[in-house]
Amino acid sequence: MRVTIAQGRLVNDQVFEGIKNVLQGTIITKGKRIKPVLTFNFIENDEHNFEELIDEELDYILKKKRLEEEVEINSNGKPFDHFFDSIRLLRSINNISNDNLIVLVTGERNNRNFLGFTDDTLLNTFIYANEWNRIYSTRINSIYPISFEIFSWIIRSKMFKSVTDLYESSHTNNQGCIMDFCEHIKDHKFKSRTADICETCNVILERNLFPEDIKQYILKSLDTIRQQMLNRDIENREAKSIELKYVHGVLEFVVPSFNDLVIKFSPQAKAVFHFFLQNPDGVSYKRVIDFRQDLYRLYRRFTNREGDQIEIEIINRMLGFDQGEIYNGKNNLSGAINLINETLKVIFNPHIIDNYLLKKSKERYSISLNRNLFIDRTIV
Repeated sequence: MRVTIAQGRLVNDQVFEGIKNVLQGTIITKGKRIKPVLTFNFIENDEHNFEELIDEELDYILKKKRLEEEVEINSNGKPFDHFFDSIRLLRSINNISNDNLIVLVTGERNNRNFLGFTDDTLLNTFIYANEWNRIYSTRINSIYPISFEIFSWIIRSKMFKSVTDLYESSHTNNQGCIMDFCEHIKDHKFKSRTADICETCNVILERNLFPEDIKQYILKSLDTIRQQMLNRDIENREAKSIELKYVHGVLEFVVPSFNDLVIKFSPQAKAVFHFFLQNPDGVSYKRVIDFRQDLYRLYRRFTNREGDQIEIEIINRMLGFDQGEIYNGKNNLSGAINLINETLKVIFNPHIIDNYLLKKSKERYSISLNRNLFIDRTIV
C-alpha cells in the first residue's frame, strides 16, 4: 500500500522531518524488528509545486480563492475544499494514482476547527499541524499525535465507502477507538492513550477485506506512538545526547533517543552550532570574528567542498567582516543563532531545552550541554 505525505503551508521543516522519521521507523516486538509493509512517499514544501500549475488550473484555483475570500470575511479558517483542491493539484502535478492516499499536513486552520478530515473519495485527507499544545502537555512533540492521525486515516481510508459512512460510524461517545469523533478536542488524548480499534470497527475492517498484515503493522505503529507519548508525558528531565554522523552521505546532527531524528540545520547553522560545541567556555559575540578561519573550515566540512571560496563569502557576510566588525544586518550572527534556537525548541521539551540553546551570559555565547552528551561519530 502506497501513501503520500505532503508538507503543506506553515508546517515547520523540523516538524515534517520528525513526522517522516516516525512513519519510517521500524517496530521492535519480542526483540525483533518488523519492516514496514507500507510505502511512504514524501513531498516537501508543497507551496513550491504550485509554480508548476498549468494556466487552466491556476485560473481555476485563483477564482476559487476569490470566492473563498468573499465567504470567509467573518470566519477564522479555510473551508475544507481549499485543502482538497490543494491535494488534487498535488496529485496531478506529481502523477500520483487516484487509488493512492494523500495526506496533506498543513499549518493552515480550517473553518470547522477539525484536527483533520477527508473528501468523499477518502483518499484526499488533510491534518492540521498546529496547536496540538491545546491538547497535550508541552513535553509531547506534535509529531507524535500527527503521526498517530496519519496511521488512523490510512485505516479509515479502507474502512468506508464514503465520507458519509465514515461520519455516521464515528463514536460520539468516546470509546478509546480511532473512530472517536472527539467533539471536545482534548478527548484526543484519551483516544491516543488507548490506540485501539473497537469491536464494531474491527467488523467493518474485516467486512471490507482490509489486508491483515497492514492492519497489524498499523496497530503496532499506533501502540509504539502511544508508548512514546506516554513516556514523554512522564518524561524524566535528563538531557539527551546528540551525535554528529553521516546520514545518506550528509554530515548531520542526530538525536539517537528520538529515533535518530535529524536536526534540520542549514550548513551555516551546522557550522555555528558545532563551533560553539567546540568552545564550551563560550566566545564573546565581538570576538567570534577572530575565529572566522575555524568557521570557514567547519562550513567546508558540512558542505563537503574543498578549495571553494563560497564559504568565505557566506561566513564573512554573517560576521560582517567587510565592515571589520559584527553588524546588525539581515545576515548576521544573531540571526543565525536565533534560527538555531528556534529549530531546537521544536525538538526538545521545555525541561531540557536550556541544555542545547545558544545563550548569552557575561558577554559570551555558549551551549551548556554536558560535552559527554555530544558524540562525534566521524572521529575514528
